[in-house]
Amino acid sequence: MEPGQHQGGTAVDFDHARAGFEATWRRIRPTLTGANFQEWRYQRDSTAWKYAMWDAGMKLPTQLSTGRSRCYCGALIDIAGVGEHVSAAHSSKVDA
Repeated sequence: MEPGQHQGGTAVDFDHARAGFEATWRRIRPTLTGANFQEWRYQRDSTAWKYAMWDAGMKLPTQLSTGRSRCYCGALIDIAGVGEHVSAAHSSKVDA
């Protein structure tokens, strides 16, 4: 979503919240493109990868002066190649 398009709110109970969400989703969904969903998936996968690296005690390439690191999967990575590596080796196959 572009800045300023974020939707939020409260409801008295779950059923009202769900109805509000569904109405908003019906309005917003037609404006979203495949690229919007791909960007969201990449952000989701990159965040999961970053936390998996930290959980494994690994440093990100940006945290080392060489700009190079080893992924928890064993692959050598550098700053320029992180995006491609995450997309190729660690992207979720579920289109949520």
